[in-house]
Amino acid sequence: RKAYMVSQYSAKQQTPYLLFDAGNLLFKKRIVNKNSSKELITAQAIIDICSAMKYDAIAVGPFDLAGGLDLLIKPDSLSSPWISANIYNLDGTRPFRPYLSINRGGLKIAVIGLTDKIHKEVSGIYVNSWQQELTTLLPSISPTHDMVILLSTLPYNALKTIADQFPDIKII
Repeated sequence: RKAYMVSQYSAKQQTPYLLFDAGNLLFKKRIVNKNSSKELITAQAIIDICSAMKYDAIAVGPFDLAGGLDLLIKPDSLSSPWISANIYNLDGTRPFRPYLSINRGGLKIAVIGLTDKIHKEVSGIYVNSWQQELTTLLPSISPTHDMVILLSTLPYNALKTIADQFPDIKII
């Protein structure tokens, strides 16, 4: 349904648009049975659909990691623009881009992804604090972009705090 609605809208639009998802779109819960082929097949189909729909950015939510990190970082998933500024591998590297820079409608837009706490069962990664990531990223991103957008599944109170503390973020 979503793909149909977006294709109908984009066919009628004469102006530039952006297509985002804040995360938690692959699974309905934080933990899935990795032997459950039905859930994994559904998740892979969602990844394929998002890729075909040409999403501009998708933030990694904790539910998206329920099938393991491998599902999101395998080559056929990488065409989808998964982002997370605060997920790190145990060696300190990032498995995802922290943000994307998009030029659309004459504007240079930075889109940052922040991930909420993940379940302890996801091995090989950790989630850093959003406060530290935004404090580090925004000073280098804001001056070079016309607009900063945040995609996240953080709880409302955290998003309200972000809106209050980081006025450079124009849309959450």
